[in-house]
Amino acid sequence: MNLPHRFCSEILFSLLLVLLVPSSAWAQNITARIVKINGSGATVTPKGGVSAPAMVNAQLVEGALIETPPKVEVFLETFEGAVATIRGGSKVEVRVLRMGQGADAGKRVAELNLEKGNIISTLDPSKRPVTEFGIRTPRGVAAARGTVYGVTVIPSAGGGSDTSVATFSGNVIIDRGPGIPPIIIPFGQAVTGQATASQSVASFVQNNPAAQADIVAAVQVVASNVSAASTSVGSAAVATSLLAAVTSAAVTAVPTQAAAIVQVAVQATVSVGSATGANQQATLKAISAVTQAAVSAVSAAGASAQIGTVTQAAAAAVSSSTSSTGGNQTSLNAAVAAVTTAAVTAAPNQAAAAAQGAAQGVVQTKVSEAVAAVKAANPAASVAQITQAATQAANSTAVTSAVSTVANTATTTSLASSAQSGNAAAATITAAAISTAVNSGSSSGATAGASSGGVVVASVSAPVVSVSVSTNSASGSTSVSSTATAAPATTGGTATTSTSNSSVSNTGATAVTTATTSAAGTTTTVAPAVVTPAPVVAPAPAVVAPAPAVAAPPVTTPVTPVNPIINVSRSGE
Repeated sequence: MNLPHRFCSEILFSLLLVLLVPSSAWAQNITARIVKINGSGATVTPKGGVSAPAMVNAQLVEGALIETPPKVEVFLETFEGAVATIRGGSKVEVRVLRMGQGADAGKRVAELNLEKGNIISTLDPSKRPVTEFGIRTPRGVAAARGTVYGVTVIPSAGGGSDTSVATFSGNVIIDRGPGIPPIIIPFGQAVTGQATASQSVASFVQNNPAAQADIVAAVQVVASNVSAASTSVGSAAVATSLLAAVTSAAVTAVPTQAAAIVQVAVQATVSVGSATGANQQATLKAISAVTQAAVSAVSAAGASAQIGTVTQAAAAAVSSSTSSTGGNQTSLNAAVAAVTTAAVTAAPNQAAAAAQGAAQGVVQTKVSEAVAAVKAANPAASVAQITQAATQAANSTAVTSAVSTVANTATTTSLASSAQSGNAAAATITAAAISTAVNSGSSSGATAGASSGGVVVASVSAPVVSVSVSTNSASGSTSVSSTATAAPATTGGTATTSTSNSSVSNTGATAVTTATTSAAGTTTTVAPAVVTPAPVVAPAPAVVAPAPAVAAPPVTTPVTPVNPIINVSRSGE
């Protein structure tokens, strides 16, 4: 009797499992759980049962079939620490769900059979020793223990299919069966078609433009898991590491989407209830790690012109009033300091561009929120009313203080990164360039924010920043003072002034302390928490000796806010 080759392979693989794993070791079946659904129309069919609508908290056992229509996602927790996001247009069988016993007690095994579509899996690396997770495809089982990776199967005419696997953190191994060498896919690499060697995800996207949406979706999936504090991202440190890694891989592969990618990722870190929100330090470390990963990636990809827009997107995310950082002056100052420090540390020669982007992100976000509130209360609000609200928001105490913090942080970080803290000429040039950049960003942000409600506003007054430096050549240190003066709320009124002070030497910079004097004469002092920049996750760019002067910033454009749970699908899905 001649058996089909696929059937023979199944028998051989099953026999191998029987030989390697005692039958009693994996006798205990477990259930998977649907933890989230984006959209409607997904169905679940139990083995031998009738199809029914997929529901959150539904318990699934081996043999269940999940089908998702276009633009619908099902987040399936196969066991604690592992979430598979089944994307639109997919058909997936829950093939294996087992818990180890005896000598294998505590180990968990899950295997999903991807018949068509795309799955993005997020696995907590801290649970690697007890995790056996795989996605079965026509090419073999793409197995991993603690990583983020995407698997796509696209059926073709004649019963064949095209399979691709991309790794966004950690490593993935494609097990092709007994006697066939496995394919190892490291971080930032992908395998597609019948290839046996991996290529960079960037090359994969270049050769297959339709895959771009899948790459961006990987960030959105991990961001969604982080913002929901899913078991798949574990602790704050693990969540930060996974999110920074997938941001780095995605930006490297699709640098044109860098701003949207970083905004989604940073939004996840500052979402209320996020896995990175246990305390301020955890949140600031996550903001720093993601921002630095994105800026490093665009720099390495030769897309330095986007550093301003990337930093703007990160600053916009932390400035939102719905975030855990944008609701009060102290938290906002700390968050924008983390964004600015990370961006300038990753690209010291682009400090002015980063500062301009950060200032624009803060001002535009706060002004846009004020304009939205006016329009909600009065849809027929006049241009004069909108302009007044925009001006008040742009020159509020919180915004003035944040803009001053951006200018001071960018200056001190640039001088520290370039080891120019004792050079008076370099310090003066840097301070002047960053002052100009921040003022440009603030002005652009105020005007763009004012026009966000659909009514074109020609211009809006924004805080004006000046940065002064005092260098001690003997000690190699520089004192930095930035002052942001807001436009008076009324004609002839008193302007709010925020002054930020810090010092920098070749061994590092001190924390920026910002004092704000309001029109009423009240002074408040804010000392943001200090965050050490995270290690760069992205591939290191070529080493370039930093010039004493800071490069003139490019003109940045507004970044459209991106919802972390928006589905990004391939064309036609």
